[in-house]
Amino acid sequence: MEINVFKAKGIYNKRTHDRLDFIKKVHYKLLKQPFQSVFSQNISAMGMCLLLNKEVIPGTILELNFDIPGRESKTISTYSKVVWQRDYLTGVEFIGQNKNH
Repeated sequence: MEINVFKAKGIYNKRTHDRLDFIKKVHYKLLKQPFQSVFSQNISAMGMCLLLNKEVIPGTILELNFDIPGRESKTISTYSKVVWQRDYLTGVEFIGQNKNH
C-alpha cells in the first residue's frame, strides 16, 4: 500500500511504510567517532527521520542507539544509511542491527 503522509516545500513524498511520530533522544555516531545526541521526528519499519547537528552526505553510514518505550523499555542499536538531508532534517534507512549490543 502506498500513501502520501508528508508534504515539504510543495513536494509530496510517496511512502510505502506508515510513519509514527517518534520524538525521542537518539544517540548517533559516524563510524570511528564518538556518539552525539540528537532528536528524532518519526520512525517506520524501514527507517527514521532525525534532526542532525551537521551536514552529512547521502550514503553515509551511522550507528544509532535509541529506546523504544513500552511496558518493558528496549534499547535498539542499529546501523543506518543516510538517504536524504534537507536543512539538517535527515532521513535514514535501517540496514542492520549492531551484533555487539
